[in-house]
Amino acid sequence: MKNIILSLFFFATAVLVGEYYFHSSIFDKNRNIPPVQRKKVPISSNSSNISVLNKIYRQYKNGIISECPTQGEMFYTAGLNVYDGTTDIFDSNGIRIVRFGGLFPNTEGNANIDLENCKNIYVVQKNIWGLPPVDKYYLQDQ
Repeated sequence: MKNIILSLFFFATAVLVGEYYFHSSIFDKNRNIPPVQRKKVPISSNSSNISVLNKIYRQYKNGIISECPTQGEMFYTAGLNVYDGTTDIFDSNGIRIVRFGGLFPNTEGNANIDLENCKNIYVVQKNIWGLPPVDKYYLQDQ
């Protein structure tokens, strides 16, 4: 529970910082947006399940998706590129197990998942977080 509360704190902080950068830089027409990071990543049995990622991507293509290896299993977090949006946590089968954040900070679901080892695998190009775009598994191309 402490991990989820701590993650909510960091998420809220990231949203506030993202709002600052969003308002200060995204409307600057002279701002150069870096190209999407594209590296060939072989999909093996240890890599993410592409069909699950495609399912999550269809709902969050205007947002961010991260993979979180923890407790010997892969979990995914996803959120839309909107202020006060929720963050969902999915299991390795793409089933949402937790939803938190947004205008209603009550958490739906229960999970003891360590989100500190999460890596962004998809970030939409123009985003409120000020993050560089990422598409590790070429989800845009599938």
